[in-house]
Amino acid sequence: MDELVTMEGLPEISKNGTHKRMKKSDSAHLSEKEEEILEYIGKISEDDLTRSIKRVNIAKILKCSPALVNKLLKHLEEKGLIHYEKYGEIKLTNKGVQIANSLIRKHRLSEALFVDILGLESSEAHDFACKFEHIIDDKIADRIEEVLNNPSICPHGNPIPSKKTKKKVVRGNQLTSFSTNDVVIISQILKEDTDFLKKLAKMGIEVGTRIKVIEKSPIDGSLLLEINGRNFALGEKTATNLLAISGKDEVN
Repeated sequence: MDELVTMEGLPEISKNGTHKRMKKSDSAHLSEKEEEILEYIGKISEDDLTRSIKRVNIAKILKCSPALVNKLLKHLEEKGLIHYEKYGEIKLTNKGVQIANSLIRKHRLSEALFVDILGLESSEAHDFACKFEHIIDDKIADRIEEVLNNPSICPHGNPIPSKKTKKKVVRGNQLTSFSTNDVVIISQILKEDTDFLKKLAKMGIEVGTRIKVIEKSPIDGSLLLEINGRNFALGEKTATNLLAISGKDEVN
């Protein structure tokens, strides 16, 4: 059989029109679902090192069965990318961390490209970035970073891993930690999920939005917020996925 030859940095196209793997690299023999698992674990570890990785959540993200998740985890362990026990803890190896960070970097740079250059809404950009991250290589990601003047965060305020230097990012505190009458500025949206981002967009919440805490329920922790002159109720679970800084500060 003749070997299929492609231009370096461009995706191969199979006979059925679907994208195949690009040039050979550390992630050259990973399926898209395997990459998604590494990226998900990388994001969880980035947000909270003590938070456990649940297989049911991986299945939900990948939209597949727990049985398939276990099979994929086994493959990743065999490739030396995770430490995995069937019913135990899941952790990335050093090599797994490198690939996860590369995927996160491509995703967030893609989001910045779609929002800053193409003018897409941040929730829409997230959807496209979920696909784009799997078909671009590091060379393209480097070029996007250069064109965007080395951004430190994506449109949702999450840090973009850098290959060169560590970038300073304003983290902030959970929105639930603020008190009645506090005025804050949203600095980061932790949950990068299309439906969640669209829900926030309807309330006018994005990175840089100024919010006043009108009321905080002592019973269920829900918040009544003033956003752009309108009041919105926000549940505690939603609010924990938003980080903010004091309105006296600035979001870079």
